[in-house]
Amino acid sequence: CYYKQNLDSSYFYLIFYQNGVSLRFSDSCDITTKENYKLSSSKDWSIFKVEGNTITETYWEEANMFQISLYDRHYKIINDTTLFFTYKTYNHYLHFKKFSPKPDSTNVYIK
Repeated sequence: CYYKQNLDSSYFYLIFYQNGVSLRFSDSCDITTKENYKLSSSKDWSIFKVEGNTITETYWEEANMFQISLYDRHYKIINDTTLFFTYKTYNHYLHFKKFSPKPDSTNVYIK
């Protein structure tokens, strides 16, 4: 699990599974157990691929009030415990946090 604490004290989480599925969400508290996950929609799930030192994640996001679109986000692998990406002109670092057990990657949105 990779995570980042935001300036507003919320947390951003990103979990990569071996089957190419990823789970991304934000929460107002630090997640310490599987029961703390509050998944809300298909937008929490995405797919990814690793090429060299880059992870490309394809995910859903609201383009506007009436439309959801697919986007790609590119993460640079800095080392075994750190990812880097740029979003809305800001640089972000995600740090690895061991988490077990992870929620199951099986879902109704990605087959």
